[in-house]
Amino acid sequence: MFNSFLHVVTLKKCLLSFLYLLILTSTNVKSQQSSQAENAELEKQEIERIVVSGGNLDAANRAFYAGDFVLAEIEFKQNAKCALRMERNKQAFVSGMQTSAINSALQSTASIQRGASSQGNSVANSSGPTSSINGKLANREESSTVPEHTCADRGYQLYMLGLSQIQLGRPAEAEKNLKTATFLNRNIYDAHYRLALMQLLRNDKKSAEERLANIQEIHEKCGDCNGSDEITARIDFLEKALSGEIKLN
Repeated sequence: MFNSFLHVVTLKKCLLSFLYLLILTSTNVKSQQSSQAENAELEKQEIERIVVSGGNLDAANRAFYAGDFVLAEIEFKQNAKCALRMERNKQAFVSGMQTSAINSALQSTASIQRGASSQGNSVANSSGPTSSINGKLANREESSTVPEHTCADRGYQLYMLGLSQIQLGRPAEAEKNLKTATFLNRNIYDAHYRLALMQLLRNDKKSAEERLANIQEIHEKCGDCNGSDEITARIDFLEKALSGEIKLN
């Protein structure tokens, strides 16, 4: 009787140990599966990450590199607006100086020689403020190594704005800004490349071929520049995509 009781107790202990091992095994399997899923997601994010070189590390670029594309979009919009204001101010300044020179010429009643001399002095005087402004801007740039905003190269700002919007899943807005970027600066080959991909996804091969031609033209001008290999890779990919050798989803 006592031996039977011990046998039952031993059997129960064995069953409990077996169940405990099953629970541990199940937990480890789930943990490994979860870890593998997380690693796969990280690898996917790494593949989809856009790498962009160049540009000042201002607030917009810092946000983009950090993956905060919402903030990057806001900051690049501000940069583009600031660059547009600078362009308009420059145009207004040049226009004002031209008007001043014309008025001086019309008001001059002296001889042709004196009039020419007067115009020469006017032009000479007009160049002074420009040099002063450029000097102030240069000093300001030197004193601020990490600016919060960049009020230059509107094409680049709109290009980066477009990349931010691609990451945010708004291709229509991105395409509009990328087109404007290539209009302002035809040498942004990556903007042409991304526009070509968007056009291929819509089966607009003609427009994609035009973008490819733009990149090829840039490559010819580039020659053996630092970005030559990268441009070549984009040309090769687009040619294969246009021929059907590479299928775009």
